[in-house]
Amino acid sequence: MVNEDVLGAPGRWAVVRDLTAVCLDLTDGGVFDDAAIAIGAPDQAPLVLASSTSRARTMLEWEAVCGEGAAWEAWRVRGAAVIRDLTDPVVGRHWPAYSTGAAERGVVAAAAVPLAVGSSVLGVLAGFSSRPIDIGAEHLARLGVHIVVGHHPHVVQPVTMVGDTLVIYSLGNFLSAQKELFKLVGLLVSLDVVKTETPHGVKISLENVTGTLLYNPRRSPLGRYVVVPFDMMTEEILKDYITVHGRFSAYVKKDDTIDITPPAQVREADYSAQVTPHRRGGE
Repeated sequence: MVNEDVLGAPGRWAVVRDLTAVCLDLTDGGVFDDAAIAIGAPDQAPLVLASSTSRARTMLEWEAVCGEGAAWEAWRVRGAAVIRDLTDPVVGRHWPAYSTGAAERGVVAAAAVPLAVGSSVLGVLAGFSSRPIDIGAEHLARLGVHIVVGHHPHVVQPVTMVGDTLVIYSLGNFLSAQKELFKLVGLLVSLDVVKTETPHGVKISLENVTGTLLYNPRRSPLGRYVVVPFDMMTEEILKDYITVHGRFSAYVKKDDTIDITPPAQVREADYSAQVTPHRRGGE
């Protein structure tokens, strides 16, 4: 569906047609039933340019009325917002008006991402579902995604394979103004993506997955807000850094998917024997 109000100027029809195609593409993955694109801030009656259904259009219009929802959140945080289950009582208490309006329209889950040019957010792309949604790493792996890179936890998390998909659950902070040690250690991951032509088609393999732990202190002998790889670390910058490195390596190295670069002044052969994959109880 397209908004006829924006079709007056030459060339706009092609733009809206392409945006409608984007909305339809979003529903092809099996996660969302409806999708819509709007421009303008949610609190200023954004113009819905295109949608896959009338329900998607009315959901974005409802957000402008009630002042809450996935599009509002995506605009506010300048990042993706996912509401997996609007029937959850916790969600209902957080977004009461939005949850009520969604229930009246048969919407159970919603997600939105900001549409930005440079640092300016111009609008949102939103998807809606009649059932709770799962867009986690396992779902993306089933769709055939090769690499998943997670973010937002502010701490490093495991790197592992889910089927043929490399999942980096969290790189932690690269540079931050936070205080706790676990928020000051980040992860840099490098790998080789190998494309092989075979009689049966193209095969993609991921090789030489390597992680380098990083330290980003607010203050250090090197100055303020620096990033120091642990393979260049000194005791002057971080006391007992070899122990710290081993501790965070164990968080990241859940199995043999990734090799961790040893810290400074430790031979790789010796260090490989020290760092074993991290296992939680029962695993």
